[in-house]
Amino acid sequence: MSLTRDGDQPAPQSGPAAGTVTPTESCTPLTEEQRMACFTMGGPKSLAPTNLANIQTPPEAVQMPAWCINNAGKGILGTRTEACQIHEATYTTILYTNGVPKTTGVANLLIAAYEFSDRKVDTWVHQFEVAAYSGWGDALKATVEGNATAKGDCTLVKSDFPDQPIYQPSGRWAVGQGFFRTTAQNDGDIGQCTTAWNWTYKNPGYSTVMKEYSASNIRCDKTNGVVGCVVPWYAAPVYYSKTRIPGLASHVERAQASGLPGATSDRPLHRLTDRTTIGLNRNMACVRGITPVAGYWCDEYPLASTYEGLAYTGGTRRTFSNCQIPNVPNETGPVGVSVCMVPPFENRSQGGTMSQFYQAERVLDGDPYLILITA
Repeated sequence: MSLTRDGDQPAPQSGPAAGTVTPTESCTPLTEEQRMACFTMGGPKSLAPTNLANIQTPPEAVQMPAWCINNAGKGILGTRTEACQIHEATYTTILYTNGVPKTTGVANLLIAAYEFSDRKVDTWVHQFEVAAYSGWGDALKATVEGNATAKGDCTLVKSDFPDQPIYQPSGRWAVGQGFFRTTAQNDGDIGQCTTAWNWTYKNPGYSTVMKEYSASNIRCDKTNGVVGCVVPWYAAPVYYSKTRIPGLASHVERAQASGLPGATSDRPLHRLTDRTTIGLNRNMACVRGITPVAGYWCDEYPLASTYEGLAYTGGTRRTFSNCQIPNVPNETGPVGVSVCMVPPFENRSQGGTMSQFYQAERVLDGDPYLILITA
């Protein structure tokens, strides 16, 4: 298996609730020795990057990306092929004497879940990491081991998380890796998979604590004989160059500035593949009531091949003063469609750019994406 990780990506985006953890506390029953272990895991907190930087990743594991470490506590983040989230947790040991509890140790833990896939490979990795960055007493004597599981259109290839100390004087993470393969192996197949780790905390003389952590889902598909896997909620960017297609790029830039979506991950565009609706979007934007201009084609934004077109979102047409489209107002707002006349070459170039982008980034129906303007 050969996986590559994204390099110079735009800022990672926050994903859906998958993988987030609500504050919970688990305390195992008392043992015969009247000793108990408790594990408290809350939602992401504002973690100091220095805590993470001081914990070493073992050479057999993959180093977490800087954007994950530097944004710890901000929920689940990702790129098109990576998803990462870091939490805080507390493991506590308690001794009961004549019914009176006494804390015998506390371990303050950092817990990281990191997945990475590849656009042209049918497998991916879910790496799980645990480390005590501070604490005292018996709690620091605990060990942790885990087993990876898969749910959905996928199979577990290998689970490797042997029993390891949660606290290591060398400052290393306890690390496990799960390897998974999609079952989407025929052209046209689309498979969704959610992976999880079941981990067990053990400590001599104390009862065992068991927890589960689910990660962000991975989606794989096979198109034109190639299988690839991506983080489906990440809005991958496609770039329009002002140098190459100045008229069209200017139109899109102005349309976005007027309030239409597609420039930021909180308001992305969503690909539409239904040809009937695409045709309806185009007719409503660039055919009905539009007077043709010799040597130009009508360009609509948002694109007709998006769920943000007029057929779904409603609204009205608008334009700009130099777009050669009379009797259409110049307006602003979050819905509607902007239309403008552009040279045919630029319109054809846009079509080729979008086709290549959809294939390269495995953007399927309903997937979010961004259009960004460059020089």
